[in-house]
Amino acid sequence: MSIPSKPRLLATSVSLALCVAYGAVANDGLQVERVERAQGELAQQKAEARNPLRVQETEFYIVQLKDEPLAAYAGAYTQVGTMENGRTVAPQLNLNSIQAREHESFLHSQQRAFVSDLQRRIPRAEMYRQFATVVNAVAIEVPKGTSMQDVANMPQVERVYRNEMRYEQMDSSLDLINVADSWASAGGQDNAGEGVRIAIVDGGIRPENPMFAGTNLTPATDVPTDDYCATTDASFCTTKIIAARYSNPTFTVNDNEYMSPLDYGGHGTHVAGTAAGERIDAPYRGSEIELSGVAPGAYLMVYKALFRTPTGQGSGSDVMLVEALEHAVEDGADVINNSWGGGPGFDGTGSVYDDIFTNAEAAGVVVVTAAGNDGPGEQTIGCPGCVEAGITVAASSTGRTFENNVYYGEESWSAIPGNGDFLLSEDVTATLVFAEDASEGNTLGCNAYPEDSLTGNIVLVVRGDCSFTQKANNAEAAGAVGMIVSNNTEGTISMSMPGATLVSVSLTQDDGVALRDAYVEGDEITIGAVERVIDESAVNDLAGFSSRGQNGNNTILKPEITAPGVSILSADSPDLTGDFGLKSGTSMASPHVAGAAAVLRQLRPELDAFEVKSLLMGTATNNSVRDSDGFFATPFGQGAGLLNVAGAENANFVIDAPSLVDVECQSSCSFDRTVSNLSDEEIVVYVDTQQFSNSYVTASFVVGEAEAAEELELTIPAGESATFTMTIDSRFADDGYNFGALEISQGTNASLQTFPIVFSSERADDASVLSTSVTTGEPSWGEVVTVQTNFSSPVKGEEVSLSVNLPEDFDASNIRVDEFYASGNYDVADGVLTWTGSFESVVGNSELTLAESPYGTIADLEPQSVGCAESQCDEAAIHVTGLGSYDGFTYNGTNYESITIFTNGLVAAGDQSATTQTFLNEDMPNDAAPNNLIAPFWTDLVLGEDLGGEIYFTLVTLDGTDYAVVEWSEAKLWTETVAASDPSYTVSVWLPLGEEQQDIIFNYIEVPAMPEFVTIGMEDVSGTSGLSHYYDGEGTAVTTGDALLGNLLVEDSTVTVDYDLVLDHGRDFTAATEWNTAVTVDVLNGVDVVTARSLVSASAEVDGATYNARAPLLIEPQSGLSVVLTGNVEGGEATVSNGVITFTPDVTFKGEQVITYRLRDGMQNTSSEYEVVVTVAPRDADKWYEGSLGWLFMCFVGLFGYRRLYRK
Repeated sequence: MSIPSKPRLLATSVSLALCVAYGAVANDGLQVERVERAQGELAQQKAEARNPLRVQETEFYIVQLKDEPLAAYAGAYTQVGTMENGRTVAPQLNLNSIQAREHESFLHSQQRAFVSDLQRRIPRAEMYRQFATVVNAVAIEVPKGTSMQDVANMPQVERVYRNEMRYEQMDSSLDLINVADSWASAGGQDNAGEGVRIAIVDGGIRPENPMFAGTNLTPATDVPTDDYCATTDASFCTTKIIAARYSNPTFTVNDNEYMSPLDYGGHGTHVAGTAAGERIDAPYRGSEIELSGVAPGAYLMVYKALFRTPTGQGSGSDVMLVEALEHAVEDGADVINNSWGGGPGFDGTGSVYDDIFTNAEAAGVVVVTAAGNDGPGEQTIGCPGCVEAGITVAASSTGRTFENNVYYGEESWSAIPGNGDFLLSEDVTATLVFAEDASEGNTLGCNAYPEDSLTGNIVLVVRGDCSFTQKANNAEAAGAVGMIVSNNTEGTISMSMPGATLVSVSLTQDDGVALRDAYVEGDEITIGAVERVIDESAVNDLAGFSSRGQNGNNTILKPEITAPGVSILSADSPDLTGDFGLKSGTSMASPHVAGAAAVLRQLRPELDAFEVKSLLMGTATNNSVRDSDGFFATPFGQGAGLLNVAGAENANFVIDAPSLVDVECQSSCSFDRTVSNLSDEEIVVYVDTQQFSNSYVTASFVVGEAEAAEELELTIPAGESATFTMTIDSRFADDGYNFGALEISQGTNASLQTFPIVFSSERADDASVLSTSVTTGEPSWGEVVTVQTNFSSPVKGEEVSLSVNLPEDFDASNIRVDEFYASGNYDVADGVLTWTGSFESVVGNSELTLAESPYGTIADLEPQSVGCAESQCDEAAIHVTGLGSYDGFTYNGTNYESITIFTNGLVAAGDQSATTQTFLNEDMPNDAAPNNLIAPFWTDLVLGEDLGGEIYFTLVTLDGTDYAVVEWSEAKLWTETVAASDPSYTVSVWLPLGEEQQDIIFNYIEVPAMPEFVTIGMEDVSGTSGLSHYYDGEGTAVTTGDALLGNLLVEDSTVTVDYDLVLDHGRDFTAATEWNTAVTVDVLNGVDVVTARSLVSASAEVDGATYNARAPLLIEPQSGLSVVLTGNVEGGEATVSNGVITFTPDVTFKGEQVITYRLRDGMQNTSSEYEVVVTVAPRDADKWYEGSLGWLFMCFVGLFGYRRLYRK
């Protein structure tokens, strides 16, 4: 397919209920996940896909030009000097220098010249923005549908970017990141971050919030002279807020939004408070909670580039966000926080933010970005958190909750305080009174009570009819000391009570009923004060929503660090939630790191942006964040670990590249790293690795030409650096990703820095061409191992070769070479099997034939729906897992435990949900994603909501075969004017379950006419084999009542090599003894090979290309070895103790005695059988000291004694 990849939104997984027809099939274990993208531009994309010349309105692009921006231009930097320890301080960007101004003028003139040239090609093109600081680019506005290919080919153009949309990535956390010690170093909490400027690119700020007053700050100098505060409203800025700007939206915004830096939604305010909010006592849930940002002494610079849309989501376009980032660097930001991003899984090297972040970092700015909220799935990092530069942050939990309870007798219920002008810092206890008992018929408390009728009491009222403030005022006027509001429907109540001074809380409807049932006249009730509760078991859990790696560009580790991001209490917008509120998201985690970077920049101003990143990662706590499985999170979840501010402050050394990633570490891989001494004294550091996720993986270190060692000791003079190379031996690593950590310290835990290691050790370059595996499963010690190599050349009819390396320490036997549509010869020499020959092409056995319809619509079987009725199904993918419980679905020779349902009349075997847009049907096969498709009726369908229709799924049994049935019921063909009155289509596909491949059924229940664009067919997982039964008017059409029967079976020509391996675990022994004399043989000490770590490997040469495959072979005894005697011993007695065999011959025995034994490990695995051959001499045999040898010996002894006497 030719649809560009787009962001996708992951919906909530729900259990799939199962309906059964014709037979009984259980439903345990099935899960459904609906995947779709934002619908904003979908109609336009569909229309333009069928009519590419259509032009509507205008759209924006960012065009990057080739000359260097100011942040990458050496002439714009000023050299600062050197430190006392001799280290050179990084040059600083000086935008006011003559060279910088001249270069900026040059860039602007080049941009204007480019736009003039562009307008000759596209007359309606307009320049919307100019950027010159972090990127040399212009934002242009052109008619919608304009082809940008010609623009991309213009000689001045480096790259053209679409104007994508980005979105918000939605107390006790400070204790978890160890910031208190750094506050002390800064001269106190209020001074932390003093003088450092944090830019918040977000949804604006509420300057009236007390967290932004800047009470203890010194007014900043060198503030912008052209921002909102300087040109429009000086009162908007405070001592804390020293700059404020906003970008004009490029889209329609919410009617309640502010065309100013003022925050409407609260997201930007919350983020700013977490990063640098002033320490205050904030009213929350009826009590006062101490709040503080991480860097309360830092200045804030506010750049509003996110606006609420009419549907309520905080959104910003790239044009707006790039403008904000440009301003932030120009205004002198030291740290930039970005709590926003786009869809998951993209490669950051194709992002407009790649160069922007790189140049900002080079200019000395620490850039911090939220990872995204699309977890817990793999490869869900959002951009711009996907780019290499900057720090991308994952979110963890604090375990902290704020609780209020109502206590009555032996019972208690959770309560929610109202948001009014009262505090609930102490328990309130009084007699409980029902409102209707104090005032007849006044259950809702909306009418005035008789005077003093509630004096000293707590009144229970029911929600409804009047405001919560009115209910509270009426009760307080009658003397009440508290009010409890019971909900009148399901759920909880957040009571807005402006002006109310009576302590008031709410209960759920069920709890309110329970309280009434427990009522005893005259008994007291207690409204408990707010409690700050820490659930230790939930501290530092990786948030389920936090996006995970691998990154879209898998050569880069993202995220890099973790910080608290669950239920974070901070400043908020009174327009929606009040002055303070809880929010969760990686948006809330990111400002923790931004604040930490500000504190670090204050305490260690000599550090550049790269070193700040490295120290924050190196000193993060790497074994504290737990994933949902209860184990410590991998670097794909937590990066380097949990933020540790004090650790970064105290570090004496820094590493140049703080993550180590290699995605092609097949047998080994190496990393060069440089350690720099930040102190003014010589230091000694020790370099090692923590245990890898696979214990058979090892690492070694070397400096220069020295000999490699498992550990390394480096002596580094003050201000100097040392470089080493680490080499990982990955021969026995797990297939796929492996994890570990590099650790460097000065010999103490306090000085320890750890850096995540991630490497991929795929066992085949291309498993479809060449693969090697141990086919007996996990080989046991003492067993015969069978190995298989499969070779399928993509080149047919030409000579190719295969080499299979037989591993050392094993005896290879029973070698078999099987050829399927291939012919050649092989030989075995020097431990290598070599096959040379050629392959033939094989025609696949794939067809669809007319058959009898199995059944009508499954809608009357009460199937499970995917939810189209509640939320329209248009361009979504539904991933159904758990089919393995029913022996899976076998397609094209492969058994799958999941399928993907697309809304447009097709399914895929396995998970193909990474692509959700399938509205353009294709001829089959087609190698564009998605693949592995089964298409009963692939056309552009839409279902649900006002249009009617649904997608159903169920399992049924028909004629003894279990089927997974998917039905598109009463679907409409998509048009721009689609309506409920349009003709409906109902089509289903029946997928047979089981390990044996059986025919699939396409069932056409209602087909009023064949659409202009429709495909009926199947294809394989590569999209290179398959068939189209019908495609856009070509082929055999179907109509109502038809059914098609068939399956896909595409075989390929192969050469298969099988061979058996036996480890030479033990060996034979010989021994000799005299007549009637015992002899011992120490078997265990005499066994050379009892363990084998080897590789079974192969390589193939095809048309000048080399393909490699390998599999580790690890055979070792479990829990120690012992010796077990086997067979009969007739010439005496054989015993074994501690691995030593003792043979005591009978008095009458002479000659050879064969004793057989096996080795056995602690898991009762045994080796092959070996022999100990003992020779027993006859009774009258001469001893060695008898006869002529004895006389010679006596002569020698006499001569030796004479010489000793003579010397004396």
